[in-house]
Amino acid sequence: GRPSVPTGEWLIAGGAVLGAVAGLVIAGRKRTGALKAALLGTGAGLAFGLVSCLTKEVVEVFEDDGVVAMFEDWQLYAILALGFVGMTITQQGLQTGILPPEVATSSIFNPAISVVLGLALFEETIHRSAVDSVAAESARLRQIESRIAQIDTENDLAIDDVVIRPEPAHRILTARKTVAS
Repeated sequence: GRPSVPTGEWLIAGGAVLGAVAGLVIAGRKRTGALKAALLGTGAGLAFGLVSCLTKEVVEVFEDDGVVAMFEDWQLYAILALGFVGMTITQQGLQTGILPPEVATSSIFNPAISVVLGLALFEETIHRSAVDSVAAESARLRQIESRIAQIDTENDLAIDDVVIRPEPAHRILTARKTVAS
């Protein structure tokens, strides 16, 4: 692979990823329940995957040119902005109260887009056994995505009614005192 990527290539790849993130957020805001959580989780995962790839480049700049050069490099500030965007989208997904689809999709798409960008931008390579594993995981991912969409549309599971709401602190303390007594 190569240690750094020309800015023009970052703009193309970053624009494509951010376009997908924007599309997922817009689609997620129009949905409810598990599908909303999954769409927002996917968007957050893509944003964090882009952060991961930018981090590789910032570390290279730091190692080669030092801390001053790192602060002069645009990638560091892109990481900060994308980190904020990713956390904001994550929080919106978690606020649905339906955690599994948000966490699962974010956890899947973060490394997935990192691998794709690593191959495309940094010209990394994957060993044949890893390619077989990625193909198998991709098939599982498609199954998970279709099941999430199915769950969101099934009325008999009523997944939209399952919401996690934190208890106020005074109720938790009162409950502990009652149990301890």
